[in-house]
Amino acid sequence: MPEEEKYLNTEAELRDMLVGLVGGRAAEEVVFDTVTTGAANDIEKATDIARNMITRYGMSKKFGLVGLATVESQYLEGRTALNCSDTTAAMIDEEVVEILKESYDKALELLRENREVMDKLAEFLIEKETITGKEFMEIFRREKGLPEPEEGKPGEKGAESGQVADDRARQKAAPSGQTAAETSVQDALQQPGQDTAPQAVENTGESAGSGETVPNAIETESSVEEADSADAENDAHKAQIPAEEEHGPDSQRQENGREPEGMQNDSHPVGRFSNGRID
Repeated sequence: MPEEEKYLNTEAELRDMLVGLVGGRAAEEVVFDTVTTGAANDIEKATDIARNMITRYGMSKKFGLVGLATVESQYLEGRTALNCSDTTAAMIDEEVVEILKESYDKALELLRENREVMDKLAEFLIEKETITGKEFMEIFRREKGLPEPEEGKPGEKGAESGQVADDRARQKAAPSGQTAAETSVQDALQQPGQDTAPQAVENTGESAGSGETVPNAIETESSVEEADSADAENDAHKAQIPAEEEHGPDSQRQENGREPEGMQNDSHPVGRFSNGRID
């Protein structure tokens, strides 16, 4: 689970946090045989975690699930007030000291057992100033002679990584200009047992052994739509062209005061109309 989506901590995780917080002070004692003021903030955080474990989180062997503190103004100061007697408060302080002492002793033990690793990490930090978790583990494994972990067992892939690999392979096999989505639709149309596009035609658009380009299912459907659109435009254009172009000379419209032949009123004899008279 990503760290930013994690909101709960186990007791073991909190105790590991305590060991990490007092580790800086323990390193000073191991390397320099003295201590400095640099661990002030870490000590404050460690004390707060240990006290909350006892008074709020129910992680005390002595008090169990008894709530001994209340958070006041949680969204402002977040100050914690004890709701117990002075005697109980003194017992809480004793247990806090005991938890911190256990954490400090464990930090000293780990650093003394891994002094060479600590020196290598210090050299790396002097050169780079920062270190990532991956870089830390690389140095630790190298100094301890541990093998690098395998990325994954052969033949096993996550659903997401497998899907990405399939999409990439399909995209490489698709014709130029064809998207992965169109390729997926085409593959679905070519599943066995469906009367759709011929299965003999590969995604590359080339027929086997002929070298001729054969349109795939997506391109054929697009061509049909384009042809229907062209027919509709032609019909609209024909409706607007002059009648003489559509029906020939027998449908000439009135032009320059003359009636087309054969289109006079039924009351006039059929003949040639010229200069206002019928010949």
